[in-house]
Amino acid sequence: MTPSASLPRLRSAGIPLALLLTLAAAARPVRALPLAFLRGTATLETSKPAYWRYEMVDFRARAPRDLLDPAACPLLEVDVFKDGRRVEGLPGQEACLLRYDPDLGAWHGRWPVPWNPQLGNYEARLAEPDPGPGGVEHVFFAGPGAERSVRVRPGVWIARTAFLLRGRDQAPLPPAFCAMTLEPGNGYSFPAPEGFGRGPLNAFAWARFMGADAFWQCALQTAIWPDSVPADFPWNRTDLAAMRAYAAASRREGIAYGAYLLTFLVEGDFRRSGYQFTLSYDARTDSLEPIRFVSMADTRRQRDLVAALKTLGSTPGVDYVGMDYVRSNTGGLEFTDEFLSDFGLEVPAALRRAPVEARRLWLGRHLALDRDRRLHELWDWWRSHRVAEVLKAVLGEAHLRQPVWVFSLGWQEGHQHGQDPRMLVDAGVGINAPMFYEADQDQFPIMLGDWRRYLATNGGRLVVGEVVDSRLLHPRPGLNGPEEHYLRQLETLDTLGPELQSLGFFWHDLNRAVHGGRGPEGMREWALAGAAAFSRLKEHYGVEPLGLEVESIAPGAGGLEGRVVVRNLGTRYLARVRVAGVWTPGLGDYAPRRWVVSLAPGQVRGLPFRVGLTPRFVPERYRAGAPRERMVAFRAEVLDHGAWTKPDVAFLYFKSPALP
Repeated sequence: MTPSASLPRLRSAGIPLALLLTLAAAARPVRALPLAFLRGTATLETSKPAYWRYEMVDFRARAPRDLLDPAACPLLEVDVFKDGRRVEGLPGQEACLLRYDPDLGAWHGRWPVPWNPQLGNYEARLAEPDPGPGGVEHVFFAGPGAERSVRVRPGVWIARTAFLLRGRDQAPLPPAFCAMTLEPGNGYSFPAPEGFGRGPLNAFAWARFMGADAFWQCALQTAIWPDSVPADFPWNRTDLAAMRAYAAASRREGIAYGAYLLTFLVEGDFRRSGYQFTLSYDARTDSLEPIRFVSMADTRRQRDLVAALKTLGSTPGVDYVGMDYVRSNTGGLEFTDEFLSDFGLEVPAALRRAPVEARRLWLGRHLALDRDRRLHELWDWWRSHRVAEVLKAVLGEAHLRQPVWVFSLGWQEGHQHGQDPRMLVDAGVGINAPMFYEADQDQFPIMLGDWRRYLATNGGRLVVGEVVDSRLLHPRPGLNGPEEHYLRQLETLDTLGPELQSLGFFWHDLNRAVHGGRGPEGMREWALAGAAAFSRLKEHYGVEPLGLEVESIAPGAGGLEGRVVVRNLGTRYLARVRVAGVWTPGLGDYAPRRWVVSLAPGQVRGLPFRVGLTPRFVPERYRAGAPRERMVAFRAEVLDHGAWTKPDVAFLYFKSPALP
């Protein structure tokens, strides 16, 4: 019998209606059943279906108040998954914290795509809040000295959405690609490798001498010196004229030519340029100071860069277009409010309505003095993100047909100065050329290991450079600058080669070599060290069929004697291979001067040699303490075969206090 059927029976029993109402009022209140089909559901969405690696994923969540009350749940958590496994975000932002925004009528938050992520489909899940004892507390970094927490029910999510994380492909490069670079110096007159005559086109001769595939020249820079004239602003006319001459000669010289510009760096008296410069914190004066890097907010500089890139891209003979100093260095504080807003970071109450300069100074102090890794990771990521956004806009307007390369920093993949290799690629960079110098002997293996871990996720292509500068290379005990240069490139090949689709080298640069690389070794020695590194790279990738090694050197009658070994690394019979000694300072004639040998596949030939000794010239400023040493070098070339045109180079130093 149903309860409703009993009511008429009570009435028929003569119970007064007033009594029935009294009994009903005294009874326990009836609670509505929580029927799921009568309740609303939560929704989670992104602002767009796909994101690049330099972007922030924008989340919004909505739910009816009977499910999620903003007053009780002002903060929500979104967890991100890839292939069913949770993705850890940046430190302090491992998940995405959403805050209720009454203007949107939704919870809103932005999630920075972690450094170097896997590409593909991702799923975002809105965690169910649980403020009770069964909930698990998750703590989020909310700014210097501030944290916010959310309690969630473990493993329970009330809404889901999907998004795609995409990445651009890098530009294809010839296997074992090698480039020689040139920065502006004291004009464009260079000695020839053979020692006869000087002139600007000898730059191509040195590139051929080294076996380089390309010659990359700094064609445009902004500098304001005491004798500068308005016609040289924003770009120096002498460098621009050299670019046009090199581009016109590149086809005739048989070397690919690339021209690059210094993007956000202004040399000389930069304040006279009229650009807006980025702000950095100076701990000595506890103040904000502009540094010589143009702000990423300066649209005038961006227009100048677009015009310059169009000039380079439209010049016949320019095969590659490059950029250097694509970063804000130690600056970026002019973007303080945008940084705080994007991450939902909080400032002290007294600063919320203060002038923006006060918040910039507050953030600068914390970045300089705080050791909280969470703040530094977010700051480095955000600056890299902004650099990539600006670069994408500039390249989008320039419409270049050539592959674009960027010289990037080697330490921590450039993150500390607002660069990330994957972000740069997604912004339109085809070739990433990190500079693996300015690291001492303790730092260099750390840097290589850091890059190896970075590349293990997605591989890629790199053109790694070493500098012609002993002071920046910090040679290990017993080695000179050229030896350290060569050894570091081989260590790079051994460590990073297995992680990459292709690895290239660049040698930086010709003007430094002209002046001896700030050491007692000469231009020719530096060039041969670079050529030998190029040769080992080409041997590794099977681009050239020869292997060459100076096996031994010892004192002999009238000089030095030793043995050079040449190998056929390929599968073809090589009928004519020329092997010849290369003169370097302090050597006389080789005996024999050269050999022409045949090599069957896999065959090895050992060739004994003698070489005389002469006094070695060392610039006066480096004579004190200069080591007694001689570089003995050889070149091997396959004759009568057009497919193999690059030389194979090897060297070995002989060191003895008995040398003249």
